[in-house]
Order: sequence, then structure tokens, then C-alpha cells
Amino acid sequence: VPGVLLDVDGPLEYIAVTKGGTKAYESLLELNVNAFEFNLACILIGLDSNHAKNSGFHFDPEPVQGDPVHIGVNWSWEGKQVETPAEGMLLDQGQPVKPGTWVYTGSSFTPDNRYLAELDGTLIGFVHDPASIIEHQMGLGLGNYGALQADRNVLPPVGTPVTLTVRRLVSKGP
Repeated sequence: VPGVLLDVDGPLEYIAVTKGGTKAYESLLELNVNAFEFNLACILIGLDSNHAKNSGFHFDPEPVQGDPVHIGVNWSWEGKQVETPAEGMLLDQGQPVKPGTWVYTGSSFTPDNRYLAELDGTLIGFVHDPASIIEHQMGLGLGNYGALQADRNVLPPVGTPVTLTVRRLVSKGP
């Protein structure tokens, strides 16, 4: 999915939001897609929300469950292609974030059947937000708001076009 790197000097809660998403001020990337399109693409690569256990509330400390995915982000910089996993763009209290598991939760619906991901524009988060379509399984920065920041040593300048790729991971079984 194409998008751009946002200007993120403050605390982060999301890897990616929709174009014009209300949570852009807490996201690294703005993608050129709406939540319905992004979710449909996830379904088309074989992700199933029936396997998910979403967070109960924003900053829920309980791990979320769902089909595992790999999230990669790439861009062109000084004539070279650069690629990093999603967590490779983040610092937790100044330290690189260790690799973790990202899972498809599919987001949630309001009691009157409105799709939370579309309402907030949240696509990929790591603070366990019921609105996100994909979440970091264990959560990042939970209980320590502001701990997650952009790794400016890894990221290109603000406004740089990027491509985000979600790949379904297939379990090897027991």
C-alpha cells in the first residue's frame, strides 16, 4: 500500500493510519487507502477475524490474538531501496524495539454497527486499540505513554513516499 512518512515528533501509538485519519498525529505513516479497502486486502490474502481476540479497550494490557503477519516498509533513498520491518522504525525509551509478532484483529464495530477502523482511520497500531485492523500482539509502550518514538536514524525525511507490505505468515504446525 503506498503512503508517506508523517511528521512525528511526539509520542506514537500507530504504525499506519488512513489518508486523513484522525490519529495521524500519533502515527508514522499515512497510507493512501481507507479502512474498508485495507481490511478487504487483508481478507484477500487469507487473514480471518474469526481467529482474533481483539483488545477490550485502549491500552488493554492483555495480548491480542489473530492470524500472524509480517509488516515491511520500504522507500527509495539516495538511489537505493531501503526496507525495514515495522518495529525497525521505532525506539522504546531510546532503544531499538525488539522484533515481535503482529496479528490481524480486523478492528471492531460500535453498537450501532459502525466500523471503528474507518471512524478513527486506524490501520496498524501497537497500543492495543480496538479500532486497529492489525496490532502488535503483546503491545508496545503499554503503561508508559510517550515511550515509543520514531527512530530518526532509520527513517527518511518527512513526506518521503513509502510502500507498506502486509504478508500473511503461515504457521508450521506442531
